[in-house]
Amino acid sequence: MSKKLLSNLKSEGVFISPGFRYSFLTLSIGISNYPEDAQTPEDLLRHADSAMLAVKRSGKHGFKRYNSTDDAATEYQQMLAHELAGAIERQEISLVFQPIYDLRTAKIVKVESLLRWTHPTLGRISPTDFIPVAEHSGLILSLGHWVIEQACLSASAWKDIQVCVNLSALQLLQHSFMEDLNREIQKNGLSPTHLALEITETMLMRDDPHTRYILDELNSLGIDLIIDDFGIGYSNFNRLRTLPVQSLKIDQSFTFNIVGQSVEHLYVQQIVRSTVNLSQIADLQVTAEGIETAEQLDMVQSLGCHYGQGYLFSRPCSAEQIDVLLAQSELPAWFRPATPAVPPT
Repeated sequence: MSKKLLSNLKSEGVFISPGFRYSFLTLSIGISNYPEDAQTPEDLLRHADSAMLAVKRSGKHGFKRYNSTDDAATEYQQMLAHELAGAIERQEISLVFQPIYDLRTAKIVKVESLLRWTHPTLGRISPTDFIPVAEHSGLILSLGHWVIEQACLSASAWKDIQVCVNLSALQLLQHSFMEDLNREIQKNGLSPTHLALEITETMLMRDDPHTRYILDELNSLGIDLIIDDFGIGYSNFNRLRTLPVQSLKIDQSFTFNIVGQSVEHLYVQQIVRSTVNLSQIADLQVTAEGIETAEQLDMVQSLGCHYGQGYLFSRPCSAEQIDVLLAQSELPAWFRPATPAVPPT
């Protein structure tokens, strides 16, 4: 309500509460021209909508004409959100698993559940493209629930390993989360210890009472909590000691730069070494992800990492392929006995 309108109402004898707050209306306009921008009404409206969203992202209260160079990414995300809404029902979504090995025994101890989306016309769509769209649109809730259902079903067949599920912040904020999770665990006859939840470092480090309550509930239930992408967020080692977590995952960006003698390489090595040393105090397990070469494997072993994950061991694969890997009795070709830890420099 504008100040002028507020004044007019008072002059007419309308009672206005002292605590009343007025606000200003803003207008965001997207423009799409025929025939330069599109040939059909549907395309014109879609382009105009993309231009309008660009105005809103830049602070609202303005106008913008559609520009294919600037707005193509917005339209692609809108299209992905529209298609993703029915992807589960159309059976386009699937789950694959990447094994995580104990570097001391070369045995699979965990598998990470990973979403895949194969669209009938667009083909395979990268998770780096559709996961952010799912989180922004709220579709991550239905996707996350489906992943938990499928992961618990698979875990019921793998009694000796943990199945790890990536969790979004939106899922943790749902009041029904614990109830839904418990239902799936009981339905599949699982022990909670066979399930682990991977949560990003940024999410865990938030000082939020509800998040902390859920984490404590999960911990008391016996579900392991893993800090994913450790090292790229807050890296608050002091707060780490108070969190109910059992494992850390060193972000793959560190693994990529861990071999060498330059300042950057030595810096990364020291970060990983410090993380491992601190984890020993709290009895945490440390996983190095993104291992692709034998040299990287040798380095993370020498620095004391307990587990390893990456293309050197296995790409993400189907549940049936995991069964084959679990049945193998011979040591894999990549296995080397761990070397003594590298002394601090």
